[in-house]
Amino acid sequence: MRPHIHAYPEIPDGPITEIWHAEKWRKEMDLRLLSPMYADGARHYYVLEFARLKNGEFVVPARWLTHKGHVKADVFQVKKFSDGTVSIDVGQTAQVDASELQDTYPELVDQGLVPVCRDGKIVQLLSHHFTHRWGTDDSKTMSAKMPNPDREIAGGLPLYTNFIDYFGDDVSGNRSKAWNKHWNSYTSHRNLPRKLLQQEFHVHFLSSSPNATIPEQLQVFINTVE
Repeated sequence: MRPHIHAYPEIPDGPITEIWHAEKWRKEMDLRLLSPMYADGARHYYVLEFARLKNGEFVVPARWLTHKGHVKADVFQVKKFSDGTVSIDVGQTAQVDASELQDTYPELVDQGLVPVCRDGKIVQLLSHHFTHRWGTDDSKTMSAKMPNPDREIAGGLPLYTNFIDYFGDDVSGNRSKAWNKHWNSYTSHRNLPRKLLQQEFHVHFLSSSPNATIPEQLQVFINTVE
């Protein structure tokens, strides 16, 4: 099923038919919740840390996207000053093709090319999620939080976000014997196309209980995931 899993929001080329076409994924969702990295072979580019383009310019990827089968990135542009310092403009994003990327943050560190951010405020991103994660709108402080902490979690492996639907059903009816109370819970993989989610194979049974309600079963599921 791996080829059918969509890891990134997609810029639709036609009708909105899937969850990854929706504007919520594309523009509104907390950057912490989207897939944080793009893998170019063994080279991994992460959001919210410096990367360098083939033309020599520095950018800070904000989110990864796909369009007509190509991976792209919404990026914050990096402004360079005459003294060699830079600032990160998070007021708006530009879009670049992933094929334009040349150096990852660890490669910039190895080459001694990580830009030095100047003190002072930068334009605040329209979404509050950005400042919620980083706790500042200061360019220098933002750069001090690089690399992206998700790199440590990944441990060198590709890291993607998977969304699920958790849902419950009252299945108290019983044909084989007298009526008895039961609640069942299930999950499905929301990164798959809707046409596949309609198939029984992609509805996964989790738990059943005559005593624990659906919210109680959900809490156990959350604890297990965490």
